[in-house]
Amino acid sequence: MTSSLPMPEALLFDLDGTLVDTAPDLARATNALRAHHGMPALPYPTIRTQVSNGGSALVALALGLDKEHPDHAAARDFLLARYGEAVAVESVVFPPLDRLLESWQEARRPWGIVTNKPRAYAAPCWPNSACAPMSCCVPTICRSRSRIRPPARSGAAPRRRTRALLVCRRPSA
Repeated sequence: MTSSLPMPEALLFDLDGTLVDTAPDLARATNALRAHHGMPALPYPTIRTQVSNGGSALVALALGLDKEHPDHAAARDFLLARYGEAVAVESVVFPPLDRLLESWQEARRPWGIVTNKPRAYAAPCWPNSACAPMSCCVPTICRSRSRIRPPARSGAAPRRRTRALLVCRRPSA
């Protein structure tokens, strides 16, 4: 059965774990937290399974501290500081999305990023050479909890609707 869906005019990607593999950088920060506490490094595959669950999950994995533990917040701050010092060092665009975006851009079609990752950690992925074999035509980096309002358009022509496709991971069960 063939799809009758029209070709989207724009692509919007979730950043972490969909467009960019940021797990190596987060694993390095997690092991820096363990080293800070005199603990040996965890294997990369062990950390990778928790990366998509956020900083608190990485603290729980690294130190066994749940969110209610009095030292959890300080440990999370340490982890995020180490991550912030080296964001996008080993992060890369997932293949074959790198090739898809290259061809999408050659056709001069817009694309962008939608993420709940704080700007301080998301923005360095672009135009970092490790993450960006191409430049983002429509940089759309924002927190999901923020209210995005379009600028006022007094006297302007009505907005044209654009068909965009949001590409993101399905949450695991």
